[in-house]
Amino acid sequence: MRFSSKEEMLLYSEAKKREFISFGRDIGKWVSAGIPVVSEEVFNSRIAICKDCEFWNKDGFAKTGSCTKCGCSTQAKLRMATAKCPIDKWTEAKNNS
Repeated sequence: MRFSSKEEMLLYSEAKKREFISFGRDIGKWVSAGIPVVSEEVFNSRIAICKDCEFWNKDGFAKTGSCTKCGCSTQAKLRMATAKCPIDKWTEAKNNS
């Protein structure tokens, strides 16, 4: 990746740092809860919502998709029962379903 200025590089670095911190929190909560995963039905519902979102990046994470708001790989985060959308478009799954 090329940056046109040091300021642009620093802004990018800060954004990536926030994304990693956010995903780290999500992973910690997920592991603490016993690594619960959602059903395929919940996953499919979440991915449909994400694909319609203005923050969806279909080319992110080797073209599997990512969220430009939180920076997460949707393939990973959407399967975590304890995860929620950073702009409240979907919530934690209750009872792993």
